[in-house]
Amino acid sequence: MAKIKKSIYFCQNCGHEESKWLGQCPMCKEWNTFVEEKVSTPAAGVSRGSSVAKKKSQIVTLSSVSTTDEERTKTGIKELDRVLGGGIVQGSLVLVGGDPGIGKSTLLLQVCQKLAARQKKVLYISGEESLKQIKLRANRMGEFADSLFLLCETNLAAIQSVIEKETPDVAVIDSIQTMYNEEVSSAPGSVSQVRESTNVLMQLAKGLNISTFIVGHVTKEGTVAGPRVLEHMVDTVLYFEGDRHASYRILRGVKNRFGSTNEIGVFEMRREGLCEVENPSEFMLSGKPENAAGSVVACAMEGTRPMLMEIQALICRSNFGMPRRTAAGLDYNRVNLLMAVLEKRMGLPLSNYDAYVNIAGGIRMNEPAADLGIVMAIASSYKNKPIAEDTIVFGEVGLSGEVRAVSMPEQRVAEAKKLGLTVSKTEIQSIIDAGVHPLLQQTPFVNQQTGAFDKDMLKKFLVDYSKLDRKQIPAQYLEEYDATYKFWSYMEKTLIQSRLAEKYQALISKSLFSNPVEAQDAFDARVNQMDLMLAAVPYSSIVDSTIVVKESELKELYDKKKEQFRQYVETRDIKYIDVQVTASPEDRAAIEKEVGEYAEQLAGAENDYTSFIRSSGSEQPYTDLYYNKTAFPRDVVARLDSAVVGKVYGPYYNSADNTINSFKVIAKTAAADSIQYSQIQVVTEDAAKTRTLADSIYNAIKGGADFTELAKRYNQTGESNWISSANYEKAQLDGDNLKYISAINNLGVNETANVALGQANIILKVTDKKAVKDKYKVAVIKRTVDFSKETYNKAYNEFSQFIAANPTMDKVVANAEEAGYRLLDRNDLYSSEHGIAGIRGTKDALKWAFSAKPGDVSGLYECGESDRMLVVTLVGVTPEGYRSLKQVQDQLRAEIIKDKKAEKIMENMKAANATSFDQYKAIANVVTDSIKHVTFAAPAYVPALRSSEPLIGAYASVAELNKLSAPIKGNAGVFVLQLYAKDKLNETFDVKSEEATLENMHARMAGRVMNDLYLKGEVKDTRYLFF
Repeated sequence: MAKIKKSIYFCQNCGHEESKWLGQCPMCKEWNTFVEEKVSTPAAGVSRGSSVAKKKSQIVTLSSVSTTDEERTKTGIKELDRVLGGGIVQGSLVLVGGDPGIGKSTLLLQVCQKLAARQKKVLYISGEESLKQIKLRANRMGEFADSLFLLCETNLAAIQSVIEKETPDVAVIDSIQTMYNEEVSSAPGSVSQVRESTNVLMQLAKGLNISTFIVGHVTKEGTVAGPRVLEHMVDTVLYFEGDRHASYRILRGVKNRFGSTNEIGVFEMRREGLCEVENPSEFMLSGKPENAAGSVVACAMEGTRPMLMEIQALICRSNFGMPRRTAAGLDYNRVNLLMAVLEKRMGLPLSNYDAYVNIAGGIRMNEPAADLGIVMAIASSYKNKPIAEDTIVFGEVGLSGEVRAVSMPEQRVAEAKKLGLTVSKTEIQSIIDAGVHPLLQQTPFVNQQTGAFDKDMLKKFLVDYSKLDRKQIPAQYLEEYDATYKFWSYMEKTLIQSRLAEKYQALISKSLFSNPVEAQDAFDARVNQMDLMLAAVPYSSIVDSTIVVKESELKELYDKKKEQFRQYVETRDIKYIDVQVTASPEDRAAIEKEVGEYAEQLAGAENDYTSFIRSSGSEQPYTDLYYNKTAFPRDVVARLDSAVVGKVYGPYYNSADNTINSFKVIAKTAAADSIQYSQIQVVTEDAAKTRTLADSIYNAIKGGADFTELAKRYNQTGESNWISSANYEKAQLDGDNLKYISAINNLGVNETANVALGQANIILKVTDKKAVKDKYKVAVIKRTVDFSKETYNKAYNEFSQFIAANPTMDKVVANAEEAGYRLLDRNDLYSSEHGIAGIRGTKDALKWAFSAKPGDVSGLYECGESDRMLVVTLVGVTPEGYRSLKQVQDQLRAEIIKDKKAEKIMENMKAANATSFDQYKAIANVVTDSIKHVTFAAPAYVPALRSSEPLIGAYASVAELNKLSAPIKGNAGVFVLQLYAKDKLNETFDVKSEEATLENMHARMAGRVMNDLYLKGEVKDTRYLFF
């Protein structure tokens, strides 16, 4: 039939047709949206349309239309069902749009998989991929039922014919831009083709009651390519959002004739396909930085679903005349409006600042409830003050600066609570008040007299730190204050993490509750004791080589126990050579000679021992203070009691720390070990004024003024403190620190001193002294017998030459022993070990092992304390999944051999017709033993079998006196038992005590559960790549 060709102009935005080009569409009022297309129209009398549309039209009343609960079909994917409004409506036409590669085809293929598994007839029509490509994708997702049918076709007439013939329950068209209708002359993907193809599919869906999904690619503006009218033709429009290079995907419903609009579903792209994210709030906040300025958690309502997300802002001074403003995930104009409100109502001069506002995770948030989050993020970044971690914000901000209420606040707060456990400030304060947490003992706030954590010291420090005048205090003291505060902040954060871990562990352990009945059983199992006689035939009495194990038996046992051989993470088998460089005889002789020369000089030295010992290279510095003898090295302490003052001892070798030593006792005295003192710190703007003021205070005290009152006059407490030698004996003292400690030690009780230090003067007064002990001044020369540079270079060159000469694993294995190297094996090396064989500095070797191929040989790694060298060769890789039969066959063979030996021994016992214990003792290869104090609570150890046998306790708990048991298969042999005595420990049942014991056991079990959660959660430990 003749066809008439003519030009039609279509609006790309709304689909409006015109016979000529127009600059502005008269329907949607958009500019420059018209495109020209050549279309063919059928001659007069020729009809267009689907065959399903030719049935006679009828009118009906609304009351005559019936609906049923079965009209919706669950897809089996909860997130998708949520967005669809509860499932697929029969006969509906659903448009799924998104960027190429974002996961549209993957999601719909998963829907096909779920529906086909429920015996729904599904037809998947692809115009983009071949059957093989679809099969490759499907292989990653698992098994598919035979009720899924595939068709690769782009001709709409052929597709229509197949659909009408097969009448599937669900049809998927992937994608609408590849379909073409022969009645339309334009190219596939054009406005006309997309519109006409969708029209045919709509008639098929409605006429045959087939649920149909069509895939549509989006333009750079984010709308489906083709006319906007396409969205009006379909029943439901779903858009995929997110970066296709990231793992997360957001499916948003923008139109739904059968449910709520603007619902979202969150998915994570994995190798096996798209996986649902059940708690998207946690997912969106997973990477949120702690205590970062410009970061705040806001709560948005996506349809009926509250969702937490992080709003980030970065405010910085602009270097240009026009400040730059950027908004990602938020309305740009709204951000500018809110910045104007901040400037006008709060006085923040933001007009000279660049502003970058973003929602982390790539999601968009357009509701007014985001206003308050934007405002707080901007203000936080401008002020450089972080917002509290336990805060979420939502609220609309008006132009006058008021905050207005938003809908559903209860649901938003409930969503924040779903994030899980937190640790409140009150909990941390309670831990600090109790003062018993082990971490608190590691802080500087420990009372030296009691050895306990002192919360008052911490409180005083924090108050003093908050009131610091950073301009007046000397830099040295300011640095110490800052370092202490940073350390406490770190410890406080660690306390929070520790408390949080305790809460999660407690949640699990509390779920394993105990009761009085269980407590009574546990008590009886522990206190009821039995004495038994045992006669056993050990498995070792039968030679392993006499037992035949078939391959079929190995396979059968492997299949039965396969789950035990599951490996959740990939491991590596390696061989390695670890070379530890040690000092040569020449190195030791050289060090002995040096120490001997210094010892001769030490004998004649009379002063400045500090400089002399430092020049000798000694590892034990000299401090001109009297120390307890325990402050010196053990080899020196062992000789101090018999040492003579002024005499030099050594040189001698100490094997305990591999050193050459010499020492001289310079002086010995009896001195107090604990001293009570008070102080007044004097600091002014310059040294001269500091000295003048310090002299004035010192003279006033010498004249009778009250020390404490003077201290208070200069904003100090004047309170007494105790110091003992343990506070400074292990510290490196020099300069002002040495001067300060020396002054305290040299003062008598009630004596005062004015000590001039570098940045301040300290007025000291000693008020008490206790615990007089013998103390010493000892100059020690201690030198480690270390290898020389020449020795290390020699070992390095020899090892390098060996590696170069043996570039393959086979050669390394063959030649290592001959070259004098010991080749070590390490199977099942985990990346979580962060090193090899516990050797420091082997992170790079570990990273190599997890990137190499079997048979590869690494280069030389220098590691340890710069005293070791390592080479690694990769033997094999055990991938994640199940260990192969070959890998575990030795273990299985040993188990089968043991079982067959047990069967053979039991047959021999049966053949012997033994009915008494003495008769069993007469059987060949029998060993006997008497086992006493057996309980049900603990496995019994049998010396005769050299094995622990749990079944003995189980049998003894129910056995009758003097009754012989049947043969029992144990861990190390087959045995018979005869109970000859019962007893009970003299303990009283205390239900609370027993339940407490059970709770401790449950806590240990909870630790194993946490590890199982780690494995089941498919956590991938890649920390070895970073540290």
